[in-house]
Amino acid sequence: MNESARQRIRELEAQQATIQAELSALYEQDGYGGRPPLAGVRIIDLSWAVFGPLSTQMLADMGAEVIKVERVDGGDVGRQTHSAYFTNRNKQSLAVNMRTPEGREVVLQLAETAHIFLHSFRPGVVERLGVDYASVRQRNDRIVYCSLSGFGQDGPYRTRPAADMIIQGMSGMVSLMGHADGPPTSVGFLVCDITGALHNAVAMLLGYVVQQQRGIGQHIDLSLLDCAVAVQSFPITWYLNHPDEPPQPAGRGHWRQLPLYGVFATQDRPLTFMAGMREQSWTRLMNVPGMDSLAADPRFATQDSRLDHARELDAEFQARLRERPRDEWLVLLEQADIVCGPVYTYDELFADPQFQHRDMVSELRDQQGEPMKLLRPPIRLSRTPAQIHSPMPELGQHTAHILQGLGYSDAAIRSMQQQGIVA
Repeated sequence: MNESARQRIRELEAQQATIQAELSALYEQDGYGGRPPLAGVRIIDLSWAVFGPLSTQMLADMGAEVIKVERVDGGDVGRQTHSAYFTNRNKQSLAVNMRTPEGREVVLQLAETAHIFLHSFRPGVVERLGVDYASVRQRNDRIVYCSLSGFGQDGPYRTRPAADMIIQGMSGMVSLMGHADGPPTSVGFLVCDITGALHNAVAMLLGYVVQQQRGIGQHIDLSLLDCAVAVQSFPITWYLNHPDEPPQPAGRGHWRQLPLYGVFATQDRPLTFMAGMREQSWTRLMNVPGMDSLAADPRFATQDSRLDHARELDAEFQARLRERPRDEWLVLLEQADIVCGPVYTYDELFADPQFQHRDMVSELRDQQGEPMKLLRPPIRLSRTPAQIHSPMPELGQHTAHILQGLGYSDAAIRSMQQQGIVA
């Protein structure tokens, strides 16, 4: 890039900053200080189940307009498994048969009005439907087009079906779960789907920022396997640089088998604990009543020796913990500024004063008017907070409204409904 081009970019960026400042002042004057941060962003969501829908719900909570495109015969598969209840609030539902030319045209017209377009079909499906990146880009060359899949848009596994549990296993994640003397186990929730959703939320926002700053669109290829590997960057980076010391099953603690790290039993209920590697933490632990005798043991005199004798140290520590109930230990350990905590069940979590203070649970009414409790987004924005204003829509609830916005007449909409093109 030559110097004149760089200078022109600086001039345009300065103009953009001036425009943004003026817009902010006008929003404040008109009482729009609390306007959601993504208000005005339109997303066309052809994804289903959890991976894609959860990512767009995150942006819908922040004000984006998300039009969920569903099949006329049953809609998102999540409607059958109840996952749709926690992945599709704050959205509109358009039920359309994309296998018909008319249905495909509806989706392409929507793409013309959108900033972001995403799907979670296996590679090859969107090409057959005529809503692939090339086709959508012909209608909107600024579109941010996200292709979500289990293994990516290329490679030998590109057409394989995938699910959270399959990705947990293939990513190496399951190999770190469980105890060394027993079978591996999985993570007890959809950790790969949720990790993928978080990565896709970031990807969509990155694409949108580039679109707004530079006026260009692009294709985003995001795979569950890649995201599941990325979230394990700590143990995987260790392995890449120490191939002779592969991470072991974490058991009750850490994949490196660190001493005094993990879940320990007490006289009644378990607690979590982390205080063995740093000298400062070890010194504070030795001031806790009942633990001081460990200081005299030469096996535990230094950080290196504690690591060498991790199993013995854990056994000695565990034996002492069993002498008192959990809550007594928590008081003693917290007084010594030791990092520790209780192991909660969900009912204990919901009764905890800190959790209650953070007000993470929201309530709204579902389509039948029944109260429903949901978790609030954890991101706290002081002036433009997230808003949960509507539950998961009924299948096709907004079809007529969306088509009217594209210019279809009431008669045309009724005709399409009668032909099964939309619902």
